[in-house]
Formats: sequence, structure tokens, C-alpha cells
Amino acid sequence: MIRGHIAPRVVKRISRGLPIVQVWTLSQLAVLARRHVAQLPPHERRRLATLVAKGRGRPSRLSDPEAAELRRLVAKLEPRLFAGNAVTRLSPLPVPKRILYGSRKNPARAAARRQRQALKEDAAR
Repeated sequence: MIRGHIAPRVVKRISRGLPIVQVWTLSQLAVLARRHVAQLPPHERRRLATLVAKGRGRPSRLSDPEAAELRRLVAKLEPRLFAGNAVTRLSPLPVPKRILYGSRKNPARAAARRQRQALKEDAAR
């Protein structure tokens, strides 16, 4: 698709030093991260960015209420579900759900179930 717009000589020169698999992997992770961050409403996303910037990536630099708010916002992002989805998307072999999402009572497992149901409903429409 892009080759029709750029001279073949330029594409050949660029592709020599470009690790395609790594670029593809990073793009897949970026899409997944965007979906997870999009779960937060805009005001919570701004607040999360503010807290991370204020703490400079270290929750110990925040006051106790701010650190608690940061933990709450990060929990809403469902980091275990993100990690499980990333491994599932990138792994050539199936990984047991118990390892990816924890026990049956784990919130990440329930979130994964809700996500699958939403995808099925979207596909049915």
C-alpha cells in the first residue's frame, strides 16, 4: 500500500534498519493500551496524568489521599487484564487463563468475561 506512494529505493533503504517484528509488537501493545486507557472518562485520565506527573512515577512522593486516588485510578485500568490480553495477543502458544487472569474470583477474570461478551454482542450487530 505504501510502496505505491514512495519510491522503491527509499522503501528498501528504510526497511534495512527497521525491525518489523518489534514495530508490529509495539503497535499491538499501543492499541491495547489505548483501549484500556479509554475506559477512563476524560477527567479521570487527566487526574491520573496529573498524579503521575506530580509523583514523578513514584507514589511515595504523593500524599496519602493522592496515593490512594492513584491506586484507585490504576485499578480501574485493570492492569492484570491488560497484561493477560497482551500475552494472549503476542504469544504463539495458548496460555492458561488461570495464569493470565488469576483465580475464578479475580476481578480481572470477570473483566475479561465482560470484554468477551461485549465483543460477541458487537459481532452480532
